Amino acid sequence: MPRCRARESRKDGVDEGLAIMLAYPARIRKHRNGYVVRFRDIPEALTSGASREEAIEMACDALATAMQ
Repeated sequence: MPRCRARESRKDGVDEGLAIMLAYPARIRKHRNGYVVRFRDIPEALTSGASREEAIEMACDALATAMQ
């Protein structure tokens, strides 16, 4: 199962010491009382969470499940 490591994008575009072999950009949006996460490249990996942190955790699981 692929590991999921979420990170915020930096405005300057520099990520020192970080090598990413596969990246699946996600869009996180506030929706009602929580957050919704969608992956542009993998539409079946759609999920949500009550908090931003929970939504990111759920997104990692949804991405791994969609790739199986």
